[in-house]
Amino acid sequence: MYFLAMLFKKVKSTLLRTRRTAKSIVAYMHDELVADKIRDEIEASKFIIWKSDMCSLSILKPICMLAHYASDEKIDENVMSYLRSLSNCGIDIILISTCETMPKTEIDKASTYCGLVITRKNLGYDFYSWKTGCRAYPAYASHPCIFWANDSVLVDERLIPRAIEVAFSSGAGIFGLTDCYRHGYHLQSYFLRFSGHTVASKEFHDFINSIAVHRHKPTIIRLYEIGLSRKMAAKHQLDSMISAKDLIPSAKPKPLRKLNPTIDTWKVLIEEYGFPFAKKELIPKRGVSIEEIRASFDHVNLSELPEAPHV
Repeated sequence: MYFLAMLFKKVKSTLLRTRRTAKSIVAYMHDELVADKIRDEIEASKFIIWKSDMCSLSILKPICMLAHYASDEKIDENVMSYLRSLSNCGIDIILISTCETMPKTEIDKASTYCGLVITRKNLGYDFYSWKTGCRAYPAYASHPCIFWANDSVLVDERLIPRAIEVAFSSGAGIFGLTDCYRHGYHLQSYFLRFSGHTVASKEFHDFINSIAVHRHKPTIIRLYEIGLSRKMAAKHQLDSMISAKDLIPSAKPKPLRKLNPTIDTWKVLIEEYGFPFAKKELIPKRGVSIEEIRASFDHVNLSELPEAPHV
């Protein structure tokens, strides 16, 4: 009995010590995570604005906030092609780059088409860049409409005006080029157009204010890409140029709930719909060569494309 009592006492003491240690570790991790998040928010909220000497912003024109990142801190020809296309379509541009120490020569290059170039730390992904753009340029709400776009795509300048025309002609509060049903219906966020009415709404401002720094990309997708459509759909109509449902015949046997249109049906989007973009991630993740992507763009004959919706 004495032996059992001593064993019980020892086990109880060990369990108490383990519990205290576990609580201490959890508390430490919580404090560190909270501290890291606070530091991230402070650092992400810092930015520098570079005003262009070559072009200005007019509240009479639509405006695009384009989120940019490059590991070499340069504005490559693909991005310049994108900027040039948007400008030629009558859209003013703000470039928000997470290349914090981008050389002035690159900033000047972008300023050929951008009224403002904003540089900031590489935190928070594209949604935080768009939030930064809205904070840095409060007059965005006075423009007829705003676009949120990013540089995750390869572009074909010939095809962009058609997509922009569709975006202008749609009466929806929020318009995207493609929608998606993975993890719930939503507009894909690489290219979005918000109407002036939607931009002025409480829902839109609440959404912007809700954007925080997260380091886990799936969290960004869940909270902000999917979350945007869920939060706004009740009061603001959502619309896309191409519906994922129309792509199912080309995507078989992949079901709608697993289909990522810009990845799984990229060639169909370009060659049959005149889609102006190809996601860059096709190259490392799917082994698609840039030559194959360019060949699909070259395959498109604008005069043979079906009439664009809404136009």
